[in-house]
Amino acid sequence: MKKVIRLTESDIQKIVKRIITEKLGVPDNISETAESIVNFMISSFSKDNRPMNADETPNEISYMGRFKINDYEFYEVSIDFDARELADEDSEPLIVGFATLTPTKTVNYRLVYPMDELSTIRIRLSIGVGKQWRLSQIANALIGEKDKYISVMSHELHHAYHNYSKSSISPTTKTEYEANQSIHIGTVPPINKFLFYSYYINLTENVVRPSELYSVMRTRNITKNQFREFFESSDIIKQLKDIRNFRLETMISELHDYIPQIDQIFDLIENDQNLSISVERGNNDDEKVIRFLEVIYEILTSSKKTFYQQFLMTTIDPMDALKRFLGVPGSKNALEILDKMLDDYTKKIEKYKNYRNFFVNEEKRFIFVADKTIKKLSKLYDMASNDTKNLKESSIIDWDLYHKINKTQEKTIEELRKLFREGKLPSKNNDPKNTKKKKSS
Repeated sequence: MKKVIRLTESDIQKIVKRIITEKLGVPDNISETAESIVNFMISSFSKDNRPMNADETPNEISYMGRFKINDYEFYEVSIDFDARELADEDSEPLIVGFATLTPTKTVNYRLVYPMDELSTIRIRLSIGVGKQWRLSQIANALIGEKDKYISVMSHELHHAYHNYSKSSISPTTKTEYEANQSIHIGTVPPINKFLFYSYYINLTENVVRPSELYSVMRTRNITKNQFREFFESSDIIKQLKDIRNFRLETMISELHDYIPQIDQIFDLIENDQNLSISVERGNNDDEKVIRFLEVIYEILTSSKKTFYQQFLMTTIDPMDALKRFLGVPGSKNALEILDKMLDDYTKKIEKYKNYRNFFVNEEKRFIFVADKTIKKLSKLYDMASNDTKNLKESSIIDWDLYHKINKTQEKTIEELRKLFREGKLPSKNNDPKNTKKKKSS
């Protein structure tokens, strides 16, 4: 006999919501969990008003509970701190960023996330601090832009969820992601912007954008009627549109405005006490810009190769290396696989042959990925709340103050003006007594 399962309307609504959220790339319950964690951080930090020096780091704090994002269950969120001193000693503490720390081990030349260690999500909070600071000041910063930080936390939780659902990551994907973050040339904004764009649309970052944007939608209760305005004014969408509009020739033109800064970078390269280096800079500004782009291309290629080699080193069995060194028969297989992996990856990143081919390819990638991501995020319209307004019951304690802070009088006056303009209320302009009959010609 078949078992009959009766679903209530509420059950059906939950099932439909889950199907929609998974289809649109937003794991079920991720924004709600993020909000819970941010509330916990605010509550915990607010209680700690001890003055700390710039070189002090608070103890790790843990938020215990039973959390669930789709089918991913975890029981602890551990938050540790990375505090760095700001140049301005009297500056208020600044939240610099969040990072998800997921343990990995190497299995069959892939980075695998061990399931038995994923019951805890580890979040690192990076902060910039003055000479003296208090954790309660971080709580104030979170309160001041709460919607933003719930969105950021959703972003981090989606990284953790993605790691859980995929269970492993290829060394190539990991290398590209790490290398994009390893280079920074802040004195030359056009190239720094390019490096940021490359990081921003990396696959690892791109996969979490739906949760990031949806979280803001949910906390602000964005309706379908409000969605278009919200979408176009979103910082995420603005950033993606900037990336989509990237053009190599525009960047080259902008770099001509930073020739002194480019020379300064070359000077810093040459200022090596251990090695005599003379950088070929070119004879004019055009040649300097080209040489600078060649340098950027080379350091990006080198950085990727270095990160890939570091990964391969973690997979080497010391006994295999020793046997190979000693020439023991049959000991070459594992290491030969690693040699081939490195050789294949090196060919991949050096296929462009020169800087221009590399940057032209990046321009195409920026346009394609950014446009695809914008279209994907636009589908979050389906997750916007319906435009029916909820009934509100309230107890007004101070009548005059209530209407003052809600600017009810101004709204009332504007509504009255509208009625007068439409002729629904009499005025001197629309009173029949004041209307003169036109004389016949």
